[in-house]
Amino acid sequence: MKVFIFGSCRVWNTLENINFIEIQNKNYRTLMHSIGQYNQEIDFINKKIDINPENYEYMYYSNYYNLLIENKENLQNNLFDFLNNSDYIIAEMQTLKFIEKDNLELDMVQCQRKPNNFEIKAYNKTILINKINEFIKKLPNKKIIFIGHVFDESVGIKKINTRLVINNLVKNIVNNKNTFFINPSNVFKNNKWNDIMKDSSHYTVEGEKIIKEYIESEIKKIIS
Repeated sequence: MKVFIFGSCRVWNTLENINFIEIQNKNYRTLMHSIGQYNQEIDFINKKIDINPENYEYMYYSNYYNLLIENKENLQNNLFDFLNNSDYIIAEMQTLKFIEKDNLELDMVQCQRKPNNFEIKAYNKTILINKINEFIKKLPNKKIIFIGHVFDESVGIKKINTRLVINNLVKNIVNNKNTFFINPSNVFKNNKWNDIMKDSSHYTVEGEKIIKEYIESEIKKIIS
């Protein structure tokens, strides 16, 4: 199963450990955190937009950044082929927050690592729905698997409440024919939060195993 990934370390690390998955863009790994970034990256790969190199450091991780500086044309051409030759596109849905500069969405985590005065904004529900539908339209004839972020109401962590909003919106958009949704929050039916999560965003060692097994089983259902 050939896949192209848009998302954070959580989804990358999980999918890298599923043996029937072949990650097409594995040598071009860069972590992204918003659906607007994904849409933007598709346009960049298709050479519909250009990006000022002064913004690279706020958008891309080191390996990708270096490859981009070294040979942008080669990077775009390779990613274009990988995107189009993939059986499935996998997109992690995790946040409403975004940072905008020069009509571009920057990467939240990369921006946090460098001094700046960027304003953190947030999508409302309507904009998020539009962004998701835009992503789907940019990938005609492609099967897309959206993977949500974990949410457990019982732990009472207010800042993760938006994950429930995002998960519910995505669940209502997919058609289960060409677009699919996997909700890893379902693992909390049989597991406790502290067994899965070491903080609000990252998995414990045991949590990684449980999440991987759940996502693997759900992907098998989709492709069967």
